[in-house]
Amino acid sequence: MNQAPTRKQKRNASVRNAGVLLLLAASLLHSAAPLASTEELKGVKGEISRQQRSLAQQQKELDGLQKRLKSDELAISNATKKLNQTKSTLSTSQKNLAQYKVEHDALVKQTKQQKHNLKELVKAYYLMHTNAKLDNFLSQDSAGHKDRISQYYQHLAIKRTEAIEELEETNKQLEAKNQQLLAEQQQIQALLQEQSTQLANLKKSQSSRKGTVTKISRSIKGDQATLMS
Repeated sequence: MNQAPTRKQKRNASVRNAGVLLLLAASLLHSAAPLASTEELKGVKGEISRQQRSLAQQQKELDGLQKRLKSDELAISNATKKLNQTKSTLSTSQKNLAQYKVEHDALVKQTKQQKHNLKELVKAYYLMHTNAKLDNFLSQDSAGHKDRISQYYQHLAIKRTEAIEELEETNKQLEAKNQQLLAEQQQIQALLQEQSTQLANLKKSQSSRKGTVTKISRSIKGDQATLMS
């Protein structure tokens, strides 16, 4: 006949059952923990990979901008040289125009003087010719002497006229030169304006790129700090 379990035996059985349950729970916890850690690790790796790709893309963009900035520096340097050359050309053109004005004013003065001299010569010749008619009644001078005087006045008048014509021709040439200088100066001023605008645009683009470079550099430093943390 079977004997009923004693109280001690029941207590031992309960302890054994509790131990089994603890072992099962520990086994389950041990198997679940690696699963959770693996998922977290995948997430971290994915985030790191994303940040690395973003960092590489930003670095690529930064390298491209820095190359463009170098090109900008060269373009600005060349544009500045051209602008200075144009300014020098304009200065020379302005000096040429100033010199033309001096020559033109002197020529106008000479022409006026020659015309005045011719006018006085004609007046003197007219008076001499008029008086000669009166002197014919009072004087016994030879006709040959009077003719020589008349020819002298005529010769002077011809020379004065030729001098005036030469001065007027020179004046025409100077005026043509002046028109050419004015046209050249207008072209130079237009070129100067164009080059000034081009240089201003280059500097504006350079300033914008520098701002972008600064922004990207800060972003890269921030991403690098995040990856290192």
